[in-house]
Amino acid sequence: NDTFRVAIEDGVVKYYQNGNLLYISAVAPSLPLIADVSLNTINSTLTNAVAVNGNTGMFTTRVTNGGSNPTFQWFLNGAAVGTNDSTYTNTSLSDGDTVTCNVTLDLGGCSPANSYTTLPVITSNVTELFFGEIVNENVNGGISDLNAWEEVAWTDLQNIEATGNDIQKIQGGNSWNGGAATLNETLNEGLIQTVVDETNTSRMFGLSSSNTNSNFNTIQFAIFLRNDGLVQVYESGSSRGTFGTYSSGDTMKVAITNNQVGYYRDQTLLYTSAVSPSASMIGDVSINTQGGTLRDVNMVHYASNTFTLTPINMGANPDVQWQLNGGNVGTNDTFYVNNSLSNGDVINCIVTPDLAGGCNASNTFTSNRVTITGLILPLPIDLIRFEHWVKKDRVNFEWETSSEENSDYFELQRSSDGIKFETMGKIPSIGNKEEGQVYRYSDLDPLSGDSYYRLIHFDKDRESTFSNILYVNYAPVKSELQLFPNPAQNKFFLRVNGTAIVQDIEIMDLAGQQVGYSFLSQQNPLEIELDPGYAGYLVVRVITDQGIFVERVLVRGSE
Repeated sequence: NDTFRVAIEDGVVKYYQNGNLLYISAVAPSLPLIADVSLNTINSTLTNAVAVNGNTGMFTTRVTNGGSNPTFQWFLNGAAVGTNDSTYTNTSLSDGDTVTCNVTLDLGGCSPANSYTTLPVITSNVTELFFGEIVNENVNGGISDLNAWEEVAWTDLQNIEATGNDIQKIQGGNSWNGGAATLNETLNEGLIQTVVDETNTSRMFGLSSSNTNSNFNTIQFAIFLRNDGLVQVYESGSSRGTFGTYSSGDTMKVAITNNQVGYYRDQTLLYTSAVSPSASMIGDVSINTQGGTLRDVNMVHYASNTFTLTPINMGANPDVQWQLNGGNVGTNDTFYVNNSLSNGDVINCIVTPDLAGGCNASNTFTSNRVTITGLILPLPIDLIRFEHWVKKDRVNFEWETSSEENSDYFELQRSSDGIKFETMGKIPSIGNKEEGQVYRYSDLDPLSGDSYYRLIHFDKDRESTFSNILYVNYAPVKSELQLFPNPAQNKFFLRVNGTAIVQDIEIMDLAGQQVGYSFLSQQNPLEIELDPGYAGYLVVRVITDQGIFVERVLVRGSE
């Protein structure tokens, strides 16, 4: 009892079984098409075959070998209607109406007995939106303390099935050929986000100025959710690096703030782009793994009091009914203005197409929803810049804020893999200041090779904001210094090899605080005794006329 369907939807051929999409053709149909069948097995059947089309209100009977002047009698629900014509027009049809035509052939002789009735055409309400698209958008900006969440409306689907603001790749194998774009657009101070479902498929999503094709290399600003659980950033096909892992339930975001694109996992800033975005951006996705999904995709931006509806292929004058929290509001217009929006308001639109045929009144379609919320945008932290430079034995950092309010302190964190970070130092902030402030910190014992650094800014309410991540490649200065024993108690020896002349010695803990010491011997090797009370790792910097040399010593304290 399965029902199979071959349908043409917006110029694309799709195949269904019991309403479930099986396959999307990549071959464009040449319209009009006729039904065509082939049976292999003797006694095999096709039953209840029906052709379904959109109803324009016009019906035509075609007669072959019916003589020069056959006569026509049209019937609506069994009652004679129309004129003696091969066409019948009725734009006031209702759901369930049945139209037939009785044709009397003009063959001479016994022609009056040669009367035939066509198979019936039954009109019904359209239950699925195959012929057009609608998108409800809130115009960016205007209300500084509210955000607008737009459920995205999809278009340009390639090997993709869309259900609301979810999509899934249903065919095409494991290749970057599953693509879609949003009808929604965002300007500056906006983002696109998705809530992660699975962690074992490969897909990219982000923002582009236009949708060129289904491949990832045309997404201008993309988060790559890899099938091994890692997160990467790609821009126009170029990798910007790997930024840790992701898990089911994470919210991944590509955001534009202050005309700069940032990539987020929840509220953690992973990377800040050096490429400027266009004035208007759409959502753009590419899925590699068959079965891969993007769930609960929304565009978020500062709310305004104006909503706009874009109906596509809905006729010249579709009827529009706006709704606020389920109640009818506004006028029959593609714009709706509300100057009293509140947190939690939901705005959508009911659209009745303006298509000939008389069934429009029952063919209503509901747009995507726009939900008004409090601010959730990843607002830019008050950093103007965060940069570094390598100087011989250390990595120096400098960052600058534009202003500070209720600020408490910064933590500088370091990672060897970009995933697990450890705090290197805690730097008090200025607190409250309308002008900018410059901060500096040095990692006196940097890791050899690749490392990653980030700042966390804490306010006095313990709210935190992450900076972008800096990549550092450090090649240590070749040591001409020997330190022994190591580990040591409260004293150790330093031997400077070669002809280098010692000019100064600094001993610091890992937070950069100076440690007191005295010389027991100033001959090479130098014998140094630490002031009482120190234990743990210390950094010893020896400044010579040939450079600065650094060693680290583990001090276990006095015996």
